[in-house]
Amino acid sequence: MPKVYLLVAGLFVMFLTQSIAFVQTNGQFLWPWFKKNPYAVSLLFGFIISVGFITAAKLLVEYHDGELWPARIYSFTVGVVSFAILAFLLRGETITLKTAICLVLATIIMCIQVFWNESPK
Repeated sequence: MPKVYLLVAGLFVMFLTQSIAFVQTNGQFLWPWFKKNPYAVSLLFGFIISVGFITAAKLLVEYHDGELWPARIYSFTVGVVSFAILAFLLRGETITLKTAICLVLATIIMCIQVFWNESPK
């Protein structure tokens, strides 16, 4: 299997997990049940989110030959992008110029991780 599959799978799992985390933490502002049942929400989503982040980190760290930092950068970037998408879709929050610039910068940061290859130490 080509190594790029680790990156694609890791980013997919990260996006899915970040999206579930968005629903868990911001569901209280969207649905009354989430607001009334924070402990049930924690129990329902906590395990899935934990396994998702562990799986995504494993795939992304393996893609980067054991380096931890790239996976953290991906988590940040994918989290920002998924947050923007879900805030728009679920709350109707528009993308302002400031937010758009931040999304572009986050994407640039992630592209640096993907395309800037450094020699091992």
